[in-house]
Amino acid sequence: MAKKSKKSSAKQSIPKPVVEKLAILPAIPFWKNNWIQALVLFVVAIGLYASTISFEYVLDDSLVFTKHNDVKKGFAGIPDLLTKESFAGYFGEQ
Repeated sequence: MAKKSKKSSAKQSIPKPVVEKLAILPAIPFWKNNWIQALVLFVVAIGLYASTISFEYVLDDSLVFTKHNDVKKGFAGIPDLLTKESFAGYFGEQ
């Protein structure tokens, strides 16, 4: 039987120059590295939603927001909002 050489059985490691280059790279967060793309995305999002600022209430807003008993309770109404049907706070029943 042929003997295996020690080099072939040893684990291959990353060459030292590559490891040194990786250690030198700064840990820059994504938003700092791609600030132009983030700025463009922000401007597009603001542009899309800017026209909705002047909109009024719609038909279901009184049922869900302004006349909803659980919403009027503030933070105390959160458990009821999460456990009941969405219109139970307006109609008073499930």
